[in-house]
Amino acid sequence: MTVFGLHHRPEFIGAVADLLLETWPDYYGQSGPGDALGDAQKRARTAGLPYGVVAVAPDGTFGGTGALQGPSYGCAPGEVVWMGGLCVHQKLRGNGLATRIVGALQDYARTQGYRVIYTTTQAATGLLTRSGWTLIRHFDDEQGRWNVMRTLLIK
Repeated sequence: MTVFGLHHRPEFIGAVADLLLETWPDYYGQSGPGDALGDAQKRARTAGLPYGVVAVAPDGTFGGTGALQGPSYGCAPGEVVWMGGLCVHQKLRGNGLATRIVGALQDYARTQGYRVIYTTTQAATGLLTRSGWTLIRHFDDEQGRWNVMRTLLIK
């Protein structure tokens, strides 16, 4: 799988929206506040935030996505750049694809001059810890415990 900026592969905007809906149906579903297609379309920009990436196999199969965006769920004052929407198709999990997506987002952040990225997660704490991210705080809501993490981007 190769990771591309979504703007390089806009034909995958619909697939990104479908995967966001599949991964977070309570948020992106009919009764949720999210707009999966709108979010995917916004991530197809060439610079700035939000900025999305897609993982694509040599045969053209879409594998997963992630994005950098402005402040997100669980943010505190001064925390500006957030990673969100990291998801990989169920059948492709466990092969390092999420790690490659995170790496591509970090590379993009460096090119934009960002020094820190934050994220809120329940499921990816282990992956992010192995990738050098640090747990900075927890909080709880009706869906359970959330971990807020960050990575420092050093050139």
